[in-house]
Parts: sequence; structure tokens; C-alpha cells
Amino acid sequence: MRIVAAVVAALMTSSAWAQSKTAPVLSVPEDAISMSVGQAQKLSFPTVFDRVELTTDTVVQAKPLTDRVLTLHGLAAGETLMTVFAGGQELYSATIIVSAEPGHLVRMYGNGKSDDVNAGHTAVFCNNVGCGRPDKDMPRPSVEVRRITTGGKIDRQ
Repeated sequence: MRIVAAVVAALMTSSAWAQSKTAPVLSVPEDAISMSVGQAQKLSFPTVFDRVELTTDTVVQAKPLTDRVLTLHGLAAGETLMTVFAGGQELYSATIIVSAEPGHLVRMYGNGKSDDVNAGHTAVFCNNVGCGRPDKDMPRPSVEVRRITTGGKIDRQ
């Protein structure tokens, strides 16, 4: 009876050990790219890539320009996972979040310069990526507003 119990215990532990070795590992994307519907972004990679995969093609369009440059165009609000491959190896992955609106208006007070003397503020349009002028013909604000991120292997242009 002891031998049977020992064999059963050994089989149970070995099968549990084998399952843990074969279980998939959840991989987290390296980056998150936020954009709005109709917006386009260009990604430049330091190495050559040969394939781009999206979990859904209804949220964003990924179009290679060269073997190192890729453009993204926001099609509809939603989220998708983009994976870029080079020779069968994963080169880069990112979650792409496309919002219906490009951001919200932010008024900066106390910077000494105003768009309108009566308003007393400088207007910028911000989303979770950065800030810019609501009217592209207006000069950029004298106060620099930017989001600082760490890491990443690509240059956004």
C-alpha cells in the first residue's frame, strides 16, 4: 500500500511540474501608443522588420513605408495589440489605444504670455500623449509641456 501511495504521489508531483513548464507566459507589451481617430504616427525602428501583426484591423491601420519605418493611422475608437517581427523573432510590441476625440483644452495661467490679453491664459490641447496648440497657425506656447516616458526602442516622429 505504501508503494502505491508513493507512486501516486510521484506521478502527481511530476505531472504538476510538467504542467508548469508548458504553461504559457503572459507577455506584457513594451509600450502604449495613444492616438485619436484620424491621427497618424510614424515609427522608426533601429533594425529591419519584416512583419507587423495586429489583433484587430478595425482600430488602427499599420502600413510599412520601408523595412524600418511604419505608419499608424487611427481608424476607430478602441484598443489593439501590435507586434512587429524580424526574422520570426518579436522585435517590438505595443498596445495601441485610439480615442474618439484628440484630447481636451487646457488653459495655462501665469506664464506671462497670453493668447488673448483679456483671457489671461495660453490655450493648449492635451491628451495622454502630450500637448499642442488647438490652432496649428498659432505660435507654440512659451511654456513647454511634455510627457516624459522611459524606455522604448523606437523614435516617434
